[in-house]
Amino acid sequence: MTQLAVKHPLDQAMPKAPALTPMQADQASLLASSLPFVQSLQQQTVVIVYAGSANAAPCARQTFAQEVALLALTGVRPVVVHGGAPQFRPFPPSSRALLPERVAMHVARAALADINLELVQLISQHGPKAVGVKGQDGDCLTASSQADANRICPIVKLDVTLFKLLQNNGMLPIVMPIAPDAKGEDRQLSSELLGALLAQQLRAVTLIWMGEGAILQELTGLRGPRSRAELESWLAQHPQSAAAPAVGAALDALGHGVQSVHFVDAGEPYALISELLTDEGCGLAVCRRSGAQMLADSTRYLHDCNCAL
Repeated sequence: MTQLAVKHPLDQAMPKAPALTPMQADQASLLASSLPFVQSLQQQTVVIVYAGSANAAPCARQTFAQEVALLALTGVRPVVVHGGAPQFRPFPPSSRALLPERVAMHVARAALADINLELVQLISQHGPKAVGVKGQDGDCLTASSQADANRICPIVKLDVTLFKLLQNNGMLPIVMPIAPDAKGEDRQLSSELLGALLAQQLRAVTLIWMGEGAILQELTGLRGPRSRAELESWLAQHPQSAAAPAVGAALDALGHGVQSVHFVDAGEPYALISELLTDEGCGLAVCRRSGAQMLADSTRYLHDCNCAL
């Protein structure tokens, strides 16, 4: 039987597709290799604590917003808890003791509200429906009136009903670490502790701390996926370290059901995506189980937090 030649509709030779450049090939390979991570995080809650002075640069906040939006658009359920950035501390440390409490709280609230609104707007520009949340909303948070030297108050109540309602309706909570005390006075909260508590009560599979690169350098003795016991040992040896508050919050989360905590340099562009969606990552991962166990069963480990110890 004679075969008929198939011709282009215009009776011309089909144009040859241009060859991929090395950069395009690398990007395509990276996208393909991220698929298992995207699948394993589908419909999983990931709590992200975005703190430190690295988020002061507008370009850094824009990049962060793109990363969070990308996670949300791929099926992840992010919850962001942000800190205050340098403008949050407009007075030198020597004057804090002389600054009236109400004035200090007013400055803190205004700075945090500006950051919260900007993050909501930046993330929403990319498609996800971001919404700002503070302690007064839905009576979700109550703070103690007893503050430490940095005017940070403990959290005495956290009700995640509002957060679950927002998530179930496709909303992305952007949480401001401010809450009223029993008398209705606004108090500042630790973003690290708030993130850890949210991760526990929302049954998040992962807690991510994005902060100062200098603080992360204090953890450089820990390489690769580490265990909770190794992090406890590090904290016992470095109780006064600048990284100690974040490490303490991480241990609290790991001790109450969160399967992994990642420490990431907020100053590194696209560090969040690299840490969550690539094999290599760019930060420090700490897991409830040992690194060997996690690597041997990472897909199931991330997919179903109830099946892992």
